[in-house]
Amino acid sequence: KRPLCHLSREGHTMASAAAPNHHPAALLRAALMFNKISLEEGYQSVDEDADGRISLTDLVNSCNTLDLGVTNEAVAACHREMDTNGDGYVDEQEWMAAMRNPMGLEDVLRSRGLDSAGEVQSSGLATATTMAPQDMINTIAASLAYNKLSTTEGYEAFDVDQDGKVS
Repeated sequence: KRPLCHLSREGHTMASAAAPNHHPAALLRAALMFNKISLEEGYQSVDEDADGRISLTDLVNSCNTLDLGVTNEAVAACHREMDTNGDGYVDEQEWMAAMRNPMGLEDVLRSRGLDSAGEVQSSGLATATTMAPQDMINTIAASLAYNKLSTTEGYEAFDVDQDGKVS
């Protein structure tokens, strides 16, 4: 089982401020694509209690973990849509059908500066060279807090070559 983590990769973050018109399934699929998590791995990760099905609690917790910026009510509506057999759970077949190409996926990817494969577009997200210094500090601080890392642990993570300097 692959744990879900904050939406960041290779110095980029997928902004979490969800526009009200973005469907939770599209946001979740974009997050999986951005983090290179397959639908199968995503299903296993969202199924937090590993009971072979996704409960509403599993889906709400996963959307919160991913910081998708959607309300619990929107996630509940999404869960009801995915649960096509009406048993109160999303099984793997329902998950695959709903997540393969959810409505609005292209809009979510484009709004996050990602291409149709979930890759950062060259003119997309801000990078360290284009971010204002305070924005960069705020992003790093938020990432440390989200991942429950101390400043020492964060420093060690950024000191890739372990020379005692972040460069």
